[in-house]
Amino acid sequence: MPRLKIESKNIDPIQLDTYGAIKRIAVDQDVPFIIVGASARDLVMHHAYGAPIQRATMDIDLAVQVPDWADFERIRDNLIREGYTKTDLPHRLHGTYGAPIDILPFGAVESDDSTIKWPPSGDVQMSVVGFQDALDNADWLTIATEPALELPVASPQGLALLKLVAWSERDAQTRRKDAADIAYLASNYENIPGQMGRIFDQHESILEAHGWDTRLAGAQLLGKETTQIACESTMIVLRRLLNPDLVANLTRDSGNACGDATEEILSAFIGGLFGPVVTNVQN
Repeated sequence: MPRLKIESKNIDPIQLDTYGAIKRIAVDQDVPFIIVGASARDLVMHHAYGAPIQRATMDIDLAVQVPDWADFERIRDNLIREGYTKTDLPHRLHGTYGAPIDILPFGAVESDDSTIKWPPSGDVQMSVVGFQDALDNADWLTIATEPALELPVASPQGLALLKLVAWSERDAQTRRKDAADIAYLASNYENIPGQMGRIFDQHESILEAHGWDTRLAGAQLLGKETTQIACESTMIVLRRLLNPDLVANLTRDSGNACGDATEEILSAFIGGLFGPVVTNVQN
């Protein structure tokens, strides 16, 4: 798993304090965790890899692998003791300045279909498909040195996986953000340091298939490497999305996040995930 270092001065101090509190609590409880969502996107793609920032966020999404709901409650209660406050949502806390933390449990609390049902009633449900895959393949980021603070953060492949699952399940407004994030990840994958040399040295066939367009080759490589981190049960969920309109629907929901090239970029990404597929992309 890559180990990366970023300058703490580039991280918002409020977020830095929150990451510190999360790490202390998770270590004290011996609970594996990973930063996911938009905050992970900014940490990995922008701060660590230098991609242009898409849309800055103060929200933090924390996924915790817990053996039972009591452990989840302890994590939430310990964050409350650190100064975070409850909201009407069972998984959300607010920080001192209003920035939310979403705590998303997975692991032994999941049902067989990778769904969690919030106690006591179980009426509120949430999918956690891909969370274990993301944790197992996290990037480790050092975001402070005095004192040392190292965090497991969803890798670009893990982010792409989680975003695609989320896009398939959420409401129309939230789905647009997920689709735009997928396009952003695919469009910028070529720019990860060392990636260009790897594309030319190890994936010339992908590059040639896209007419030596490195951005499209990078998008397909992201799809291919996302598949490599996904377990079979996750791939079953992803394959259910596969239909001739998948690329067109993603492009529409992304709002053409990458301009005129959006559909081609997303087509390359989906092709990397599933192999050559029939889509509505016009050549």
